[in-house]
Amino acid sequence: MSIRACVAAVVGDGPVALAIANALESAGATVARSEPGEAPAAAVRRAAAAGSLGILVNCPRDGHPGKVDELGEAEWTASLAAALTATALACRAALGPMRQLGFGRIVNLSDRQYLGAPGNAAFAAAEAGVVSLTRTLALDAARDGITVNCVVPGTIDVGQLAQLPEQERERQRKLHPGGRFGSPDDVAHAVLFFADDESVYITGQTLFVCGGTSIYSSLSV
Repeated sequence: MSIRACVAAVVGDGPVALAIANALESAGATVARSEPGEAPAAAVRRAAAAGSLGILVNCPRDGHPGKVDELGEAEWTASLAAALTATALACRAALGPMRQLGFGRIVNLSDRQYLGAPGNAAFAAAEAGVVSLTRTLALDAARDGITVNCVVPGTIDVGQLAQLPEQERERQRKLHPGGRFGSPDDVAHAVLFFADDESVYITGQTLFVCGGTSIYSSLSV
């Protein structure tokens, strides 16, 4: 089944989610983006009502920063809910329509901080959970014609990074193997690869879109 025949649900907001939605739309998909404040499962159900839901992309929100002994229980729970639980609920809502279709492409975004992030315990744990959820769901859904993969962006030139003084931006750029930050479009291209029918035999994988920083042990920003 081609992208052109699918409705694609993009859950999340921000420049990366927008770039992904635009890339899928340019490839011919009918794209339904989640609305501000909309629950992930509700966004997926709305997309499924619009037609043949064949693609789901989850772009979870950040959680509360802090060490594990600094976070209150409510902050910890909210951080896991923002990334891990939101992703799980969106996937659960998509599975039924995709099984009926006999086709599905689920792409979850995580963050390289899942490898370990000093002072960011809840966020790192939630993002690690997204990677593990992706791998497990890939096994559970494989016989239903559904692939589930994960994209892990590196340093993308949005948000706080884009607002830094140019001198600091230049210092950080020089630390990257390729000498540049990533763009939302770099992430979108990776998502588009996993969403395409040509990736039918690829599932449960985690792809870093990081310009090499995930393998560069000397990087310190």
